[in-house]
Amino acid sequence: MKDSRGLDVTSNDAAAVAAADDFAARLLRLDQGVEAILDAAKRWPDTPIVQLYAAAFWLYGQTDGALENAAAHLRAGDALAMNARERALHRALTLWHGNDNLRAVEALEAITTGWPSDLLTAKIAEFLYYVLGQQYMGPRFRAHVRRLEGAHAGDPDFLAMAAFASELCGDYVAAEAVAERALGIEPRNPWAQHALSHVLIRQGRVRDGLARLEAFLPLLATCGRPIHCHDAWHLALLHLEELDVAAHLGHHPGLRGRATRRHRVALAHRDGRWPHGRGMACDRRAYCPAGGRDVHAVHERALRLCARARRPG
Repeated sequence: MKDSRGLDVTSNDAAAVAAADDFAARLLRLDQGVEAILDAAKRWPDTPIVQLYAAAFWLYGQTDGALENAAAHLRAGDALAMNARERALHRALTLWHGNDNLRAVEALEAITTGWPSDLLTAKIAEFLYYVLGQQYMGPRFRAHVRRLEGAHAGDPDFLAMAAFASELCGDYVAAEAVAERALGIEPRNPWAQHALSHVLIRQGRVRDGLARLEAFLPLLATCGRPIHCHDAWHLALLHLEELDVAAHLGHHPGLRGRATRRHRVALAHRDGRWPHGRGMACDRRAYCPAGGRDVHAVHERALRLCARARRPG
């Protein structure tokens, strides 16, 4: 059978393939409901693409428990007959599971070279570019998406990725234009909004950034919790740029635990106070249970902003 993107999958069960398609669409959009793939893996244990997608879900978790769960799905895949693309994805995910991230990226890039329609594999690679250092890997990420442009030029999820790749390379004009195009096609596109907010922050267009993210909040609340938290944190940082601490703290919905405490430490430091003691290490899971993003970068930026706020004038 073929999936919704015309890629061959090893299955004769249309419902199983539909479950895999649903996971891919939700992950690409950073939508709620990606965890449904776990029930699908129980229902169709002999469908390779379902097992592989369940493994990918857990790999985003980046915790010992999540890695153990991912390993179980990868082991289940070992015994299944797979086509060439599925077997290549199994290898790439196994490398990721083993923290061999550069080789995992190489394997993912090879998949999209052979099967350009496989946008989900490019999305997985995007996360590993982040793991490897997103600024350093920015040019490689951008080269990857440019290679796929012919197959996905009108896809808003692809355009959101392309916009972020351009932003990481400092091409803010292109990043903004592509992010706006993605949002024009699909307004409920949190990753395009994320790329746009990066551009506006980088360019110092704080008021524009506040207006756009505030307007996007109702849609953002319907998206997956990780991106809801992350984009809300961007909004909080824009308020911090304006030294509006009350609004800053008000835009941390659901962000509790060590990650938020550490951010509050940065705000305390703004007033010359620096609490000491244990327990202030940043726990990604407190920020984003299904795969923390950019906690350290946000913290460092908060400290820079706080330092700037203490300077006279």
